[in-house]
Amino acid sequence: RRMMFGADELMAELRRTATVQGLAATLCQDFYDARVDRVLLLDGTERTTLAVIALHDREQQERHT
Repeated sequence: RRMMFGADELMAELRRTATVQGLAATLCQDFYDARVDRVLLLDGTERTTLAVIALHDREQQERHT
């Protein structure tokens, strides 16, 4: 459980830092865990992907919405 709280805090900090840098951070909730783990060379058991966050230019996003 503590790991999940820590991950939540880390994601919140990443989003705050992205905002300061002029980036938008979008949490991608639907992804193939095993595929992402393979790309990142994670074993999927002791080390696994909890979230995928896309960072992109905030100004570009605002022009497309």
